[in-house]
Amino acid sequence: MKWIIIALFFTTSSVISQENFSVKNNYITWEKEFPSLLSEEEIYTHLQNHPALRNLAGKLSGRSGLITKNCDTKGTAIFLRNNFHGYVTISISLNSYAVKIDDISFQTNLIVDLGAVETSDQDTKIEQYLLRKSDKTLRSNKQAKKDLECIDQTLTSLFQFQ
Repeated sequence: MKWIIIALFFTTSSVISQENFSVKNNYITWEKEFPSLLSEEEIYTHLQNHPALRNLAGKLSGRSGLITKNCDTKGTAIFLRNNFHGYVTISISLNSYAVKIDDISFQTNLIVDLGAVETSDQDTKIEQYLLRKSDKTLRSNKQAKKDLECIDQTLTSLFQFQ
């Protein structure tokens, strides 16, 4: 019985993290609503105080700085070892605020010369890692679920203003 409860917990947390991701027009978007009684000024203060979000302060939308993961990357894909950024939009309502991030890209830290094969130093879009090319849906294998869970955990903690 104990193992069934543990299995349900892990299954539920994976489903919840994937619920915050959607695919529209072949692009992956992360979106989450946070219950809050913070004023717009208090949200601006939180944005101003975080290095990855400073350029959003005063306008509630724009490209984030580099976001460092705060999850256990053991068992995740190698791309998750790099920092990432995206285009953030925050909308504020009476008792909550919603955060939407699209155009998520991972920083490339390593350039390797493999003779005739060259690697690129350009950031790599999340779709290249987590979007099925055949039917344009989120990958759902164990690896992809762990990757999405890590990104979700990082973004949730980043935007959960206290």
